[in-house]
Amino acid sequence: MDTKVSVLVEQHLALLAEAGKSPATLTTYRSAVRKLAKFTNALRVGDATPGRLNAVVRSMRAAHGARMARHGRTLLRGALQIAVLNDVLGSNPVAQVSRIESVRKPKGAPALNADQLPEPLGRLRASLACEDIDLIDPITLLAATGLRRSELLALRWTDYDERTDTITVGGKVARMEGEGLKRLPSGKTDASDRVVPLPALALAMLAKRSQRAFWGQQAMIFPSSTGHIARPGQLQ
Repeated sequence: MDTKVSVLVEQHLALLAEAGKSPATLTTYRSAVRKLAKFTNALRVGDATPGRLNAVVRSMRAAHGARMARHGRTLLRGALQIAVLNDVLGSNPVAQVSRIESVRKPKGAPALNADQLPEPLGRLRASLACEDIDLIDPITLLAATGLRRSELLALRWTDYDERTDTITVGGKVARMEGEGLKRLPSGKTDASDRVVPLPALALAMLAKRSQRAFWGQQAMIFPSSTGHIARPGQLQ
């Protein structure tokens, strides 16, 4: 009962790593652990009542937002489950902690159908600013496929099959603690990959891009200007 909650949080994180949680998830949780420590550093298992834990989660939300508070609640639940399984606690007090609800954000722009795409894509291609920072090609493929930004920036030329007019989506870009941006597999097996058929506008763009100096010579289809993995934030 005298064990600090923060100690159990670290144990829970180690168990998640042993269980094969993805590196991206572990990086997110480690960030949450550091933020959570400010509010739980002196809290001991015997004092971890639902009321105190609820205050911790609310404080974390006020300081770091709803998403990080949800991660904190998840970590606390896993940590104190260790105490339950070791017969230190009779039940997990986090079960009574209020869930974190996000404030509903205003809806974004409405989705465009195929007939509406030519006009904005035409304006995109005419933009010298977008051309200078290599936004035209990646946004064209985003519009053509609906991929996530992290998936788009993980695409390699070897994923593109000119014979079948398809591209294999099998990776994502994520920032790893102490390592920077890395390309990670989408899932644990090759079955997690998916093959996406490409429309004519995407095929035309890729054919032209593959012949361009520098861009067509890199391993990644959409690298940074230095040839490294590009940040998903660049496409916001």
